[in-house]
Amino acid sequence: MAKGDNFPLPPKLRGAPPLSYDRPPWVRRDLADATGAGVRVAVVDSGLDAGWPAAEARLGIDLSDAPKGGNAATHDHLGHGTACASILWSLAPGVEVYPVRIFHRRLESRISVLVRAIEWAVERRMQVVNLSLGTVEKKGFERLYRACEAARRQGLILVAAVEAKSGVSYPAVFDNAIGVAGGYFPNGHDFAYRPDDAVEAVAQGRCRVRTVGGRYRWVDATSFAAPHLSGIVALLLERHPDADLAAMHGLLSRYAVRHAAADDDAADHDAEHHDAEHHDDIRSDEPECSRPHIAILDGHHLANGPWEDA
Repeated sequence: MAKGDNFPLPPKLRGAPPLSYDRPPWVRRDLADATGAGVRVAVVDSGLDAGWPAAEARLGIDLSDAPKGGNAATHDHLGHGTACASILWSLAPGVEVYPVRIFHRRLESRISVLVRAIEWAVERRMQVVNLSLGTVEKKGFERLYRACEAARRQGLILVAAVEAKSGVSYPAVFDNAIGVAGGYFPNGHDFAYRPDDAVEAVAQGRCRVRTVGGRYRWVDATSFAAPHLSGIVALLLERHPDADLAAMHGLLSRYAVRHAAADDDAADHDAEHHDAEHHDDIRSDEPECSRPHIAILDGHHLANGPWEDA
């Protein structure tokens, strides 16, 4: 279906106003015709549909456990990364999306893989890193913090979704990343922002996304709030190309919706920022735990591999 077609809403969205991506007054006034043109965004996820027609897709990298080789090394077999990219392009159609595939058969990976993905983003001079993922385990998170800090010092802005139930996950609560919780707003450009909280932002988590093969579906999950905020960050970076994380905090605070009616489950997060430098370092030669550390933390509907239209 093309945008604008009638599309059945899932039960939680029935009765809610339709989501719009029309530019609100603050975007028209202060950002004018900004599209995120030229802004480089790494989407660390399950890849990107190789058949996506968008001209702004760029060559990324496959860091997953998938067999290597072929012309579709970052092709998305799960659909989650493609969905996140579709949100980015809905808000900022000019952004350059670089898929960094860390998920292959399941939406799970390891901290060492995520660290390498962030390092790749630094090496390739990305400007924004979208992380619709996280971990609730503390073992090894010091390495993750150090990678995020290295990215921040190079001017990259990391946008990370928070675990939906507890409101605490890494890297979302790190002080060198922007944490995002999911809520509902009538417009995809709207968001709430609380710069003094561990999870600073509440952005749109309920929306219609494009998945593999050009199919569309409605989703309602915290991980889809992150690309909404990443899209806003990309628009702001086009107009403020030298903005670092501190400056971006100020810009997002300026344009946040006041007294936004976000969902109760995304309204308050009391966790403090976690500065990993206050913890004992994990030795670089310490073996990884055998089970995955990094995952999509939205719940059962995204946890078991490919997901199709209902």
